[in-house]
Amino acid sequence: MSKNLTAVFQAEGSFPLSGENTYSPKKCDSYMHKLYECCQQMYASNEAAESTPCPMRSIVKRWLEENSSGKGRPQ
Repeated sequence: MSKNLTAVFQAEGSFPLSGENTYSPKKCDSYMHKLYECCQQMYASNEAAESTPCPMRSIVKRWLEENSSGKGRPQ
């Protein structure tokens, strides 16, 4: 995991997408938005960038476009 992605989750004190509970959009959407924004920054800074937690560049772009209405955005 890249240093930036690790810092996002360490700042929150946990990895909220895993654990005993099932997926809950209310709990996870802000983390997903942070992840995709971090991936977008990585792709913008380096054309050849790759990272295991980041989807392909086109998926990141589409997801951010579809989720830019404020829903799921970090508070």
